Amino acid sequence: MSFSSRIRPLMFSACWLCFAGWCMTAPIPAAEVRVEVFEGIPAAWDGSLPARQADEHWTAPSLAFVNLPDKFAPKGALLDRKVPFLVRSGLDHAYPAGSYEIVIRSRARSILKIDGIRVAETITISPNASGHEDVPPLAIPEDPRWKPLETNSQERRIVWTSDGRPHHFELLSVIGDRNTRPETGELLVAIMPRSGGDGLPRLIATEPVQAIELTDAALNRFRQAAEDRTTEINRQRRQVAYGVEDNYWKSRHDFARRHVSQNLKDLTELSAARLDRLIAAAVPDRKPAPPINDYQFLRRIYLDTLGVPPTPEEQQAFLNDPAENRRARLIDRLLDDPRRADNWVGYWQDVLAENPGILKPTLNNTGPFRYFLHDSLRDNLPMDRLVTQLIRMDGSVLGGAAGGFSMASQNDSPMAAKAHILAKAFMASEMKCARCHDAPKHPYEQADLFELAALLAGKALAVPKSSAVVVAPGARVPAISISLEAGDEIAPRWSLGTIGPDALPAEIMPKDATSRDRLAALITWPGNNRFARVLVNRVWAVRTGRAFVEPIDDWDVKTARRFPEAMEALALDFMRNGYDLKRLERLIFNSAYYQAAVVPDDSDKALLGPARRGLSAEQLVDSLFATAGKNFDCEELSLDPEGRRPAKEFLNMGHPRRAWEMVSPSNERDRPALGLPAATEITDLMQAFGWRPTRQDPITQRESAVTPLQPGLLASGLVHTRIARMSDDNHLTDIALASDSIDDLTDLTIRRVLSRPATKQELADARNLFGPVFDTRRVAGAKIVTKPSRSQRQRVSWSNHLSPRATEIQLEEEALVRSGDPPTQRLTPEFRETYEDWVWAILNSTDFLFIP
Repeated sequence: MSFSSRIRPLMFSACWLCFAGWCMTAPIPAAEVRVEVFEGIPAAWDGSLPARQADEHWTAPSLAFVNLPDKFAPKGALLDRKVPFLVRSGLDHAYPAGSYEIVIRSRARSILKIDGIRVAETITISPNASGHEDVPPLAIPEDPRWKPLETNSQERRIVWTSDGRPHHFELLSVIGDRNTRPETGELLVAIMPRSGGDGLPRLIATEPVQAIELTDAALNRFRQAAEDRTTEINRQRRQVAYGVEDNYWKSRHDFARRHVSQNLKDLTELSAARLDRLIAAAVPDRKPAPPINDYQFLRRIYLDTLGVPPTPEEQQAFLNDPAENRRARLIDRLLDDPRRADNWVGYWQDVLAENPGILKPTLNNTGPFRYFLHDSLRDNLPMDRLVTQLIRMDGSVLGGAAGGFSMASQNDSPMAAKAHILAKAFMASEMKCARCHDAPKHPYEQADLFELAALLAGKALAVPKSSAVVVAPGARVPAISISLEAGDEIAPRWSLGTIGPDALPAEIMPKDATSRDRLAALITWPGNNRFARVLVNRVWAVRTGRAFVEPIDDWDVKTARRFPEAMEALALDFMRNGYDLKRLERLIFNSAYYQAAVVPDDSDKALLGPARRGLSAEQLVDSLFATAGKNFDCEELSLDPEGRRPAKEFLNMGHPRRAWEMVSPSNERDRPALGLPAATEITDLMQAFGWRPTRQDPITQRESAVTPLQPGLLASGLVHTRIARMSDDNHLTDIALASDSIDDLTDLTIRRVLSRPATKQELADARNLFGPVFDTRRVAGAKIVTKPSRSQRQRVSWSNHLSPRATEIQLEEEALVRSGDPPTQRLTPEFRETYEDWVWAILNSTDFLFIP
């Protein structure tokens, strides 16, 4: 199908009055776009507006939608909307008099009205169940500057005459029709004058965003801005939803403060200095390691808070700040930065075994509750409240809420699986063996686990056959204790009396409490002698590289303990101050112990200081892309980008911007046509550094041993090659072009990559390396080279992945990904290749790969 054949032209005239001289560059200011949602409209929608109030509404800047704000229940759980639902958006706007072409793009059924008159319409999306369709040809616009249509999107164009007066533009769109995923897809309305303009449509929008053109670059920028705007709307909505329980949680935290204070001799608040004194007192024979310098601290604190190194501008801002207490001020600023949540999610994905699959759930898959984790951490939700929300498992199972934690596909007892995860994560109680028999090396019987599972289920649970050891008559009796048999009914009960009492004070339980509320309270209230201490131990271990108690997630075996008074002080302070993770981190970051030089070992005669820590897989990937100023340029993480199948079969994890958002790109049949080459180049590197593509079991510490694959991928992997390539979208290319001397080039590059000034030796080496090629490095008149946008390449979907052409397309895409970003033509090949090799070596250095 050609591009022109996808157009259904209509003619519509506004009025006779014209105002000569007006142009597209000077529109009359528009009011905000009002957006309304009507849930649960009839499946056979007749195009009329429901005769009732909208279920929700908000304002937006344009008649273009990347996604929609989330819907939240009281207490803050993200909810699914009842499908299909209608999105109505409209604004009053005046365009200068003249003739215009209006473009509407939509994946689903949409209707555009002007002054109440229907002028254009797209049809209902078609569901698919086969995989044998032909791959549709790419609809390239006649004007190559226009962004091509997205997969399975439709386009309609109309001619409209403006009289210069305000008119009402209204867009009605049906989302989630015919059991398809409730996504907007490509949904926009744009306009351009038929003569006198530049030939590029611009979004119908309020004045601040009317410059958004229908081009790849402009719409990609708009997409990211729209995602950020939706994120902020969601934050505001969550704050309102949280308010329902704010008084309850205030009373909980007041109780915790009173409970802890009753047994404290010193009621003064804990400080970082006092924390250091407690550490020193625990090992009086050991001296503290010397403090790190400002550059080392700057890089360390950025990586530990935001997960990326500081930019040169951020480095300079810190150094320009008055020296006295500037470290403390920086810590406060970074802890208030929303990006702080990005650096925590990967850790909790491991601990809580978040395991979503983008193709049809398989063994022990969960829903994507990563978004609940990210939002809660971004909001700095108190940790006892976060864990309570998690245990409640309310909200959408597949849309990103804590409800996703409830899912354990193809598991004989999902709640037993969740009880094991919760006990290990928040009480350091390892109950894995108790799933099928009494634990031989831990103080837990099988009933202990299933009683917790029954509390989660809210009813008695029967032990399934697959979770029971059956001894056949005459067979050898196994050397384990078997106290339950298949079919035994286990009632909800808390039997972990050594960890916390079963009796709860009245003020601890919320109104209308469920059995999950009871379990959450039993775990998180201050009478549980492990919860706060386990969390403090986890945070200390992550931020210093050495735990107070090891193993971190199993305190019922032989444990190694260090600085017990310091851990206890942090735990009591944590409880007294509302289980505030941000406050806990602030104390740690401000301590002299945290700000000390790395100490390789922790022997009795060693100095006191943090351990050597390598970048996590997520930090490594994020730091690489941040250093170059590149985005992932990754496919939408879905094997059904057309949106024609329900979420229970095909998840869509969107366009990742940080490494924690990645998901395993593999498919259950390893079909080449279903590959995601750009995502795979990232996840391959992450997997080599400990990231798990599937998380069927919870873990606290990833495999840290160096493997031959790590240096191999660092040396020749596609990500490193792409970051070191001097393309025209690389910040390092800008440095190479702008530097006035080799010393400037060296110092600016080292500052961007390693967050410090270049050393004398590095400057001397660079002079020898770049001397012959530096002065002639620029190519006069060379143009910027851009990589073909993804919208200009065909995308295979489930509906057509069995077509022979589908495999060819994926092989072509793999070859394009492997070729990397096109090199700039503004630098001579001699200089560019020398500079690339030098940058590549720095990116492979220990200074980059380890936290200072």
